[in-house]
Amino acid sequence: MSVGSGESHGKYCDQAEVFEGVSYEYGYIPWRHQLLVIAAGLRGAISFALSLRIPDDRARRELVPTTIFLVVVTTLGVGSLMESIAIRLRFLKE
Repeated sequence: MSVGSGESHGKYCDQAEVFEGVSYEYGYIPWRHQLLVIAAGLRGAISFALSLRIPDDRARRELVPTTIFLVVVTTLGVGSLMESIAIRLRFLKE
């Protein structure tokens, strides 16, 4: 079985199926790929880094734990849905 042969590898789609319709020559990224990147994105890394850079010490003491809480909640919430999202966007087979 070679990569890009169009053959299925269990529940995972072949690379050729996943990247079908992607044209890097024109910078076009299909909406399915964009949604997966958004769902799998950096959950809170930037928010956490920014909360650490707040100059006011009192505000930082309040915002850092709040940011950590939101990062954990979104990671568990959205992260637990990633397989379902990937199936609906046809990156994985049911």
